[in-house]
Amino acid sequence: MTNFKQVVGFAFPPRIYTGVAKSILTAMGIVLNGIFKGFIDLYKKIDDDLSITPQVCFLEKILNDKYDNKERRIHIEEAEDTLGYFFFRVNDPPSNKFYFNKAWFVEDTRYGNAGVGFVVVLPMDISATDQMRAFINRYKLISIKYQIINK
Repeated sequence: MTNFKQVVGFAFPPRIYTGVAKSILTAMGIVLNGIFKGFIDLYKKIDDDLSITPQVCFLEKILNDKYDNKERRIHIEEAEDTLGYFFFRVNDPPSNKFYFNKAWFVEDTRYGNAGVGFVVVLPMDISATDQMRAFINRYKLISIKYQIINK
């Protein structure tokens, strides 16, 4: 890594690089070192974020690294196709129901996992938090829905 404090020291002749000028130029080199180090750290963080793909193996790894590093019990399962159907009265609005064999039904995904791409299975001692949901949302594909359950 470039040391700007040394670069400034070599850039000026010894008769100019004395006293107050030396103090100012040394301070400027230290500030430039700090800015450059911050830039390199930010670049490495962004590079690491971009290297993580929304594949199941990577998502499991980063979830276990962050929330269950020792035992690594968090895993991802495929979602089962479960649809929940409920009866409705004939006078309910037609937009909320459909008619099938003399009975009115509605498709409701709150009780099944229809439309869910994958299920994150957590152990019973780890609970899902908003931070965990935000973490999963950051690395999953935008069009895929998920569900978090405890087993």
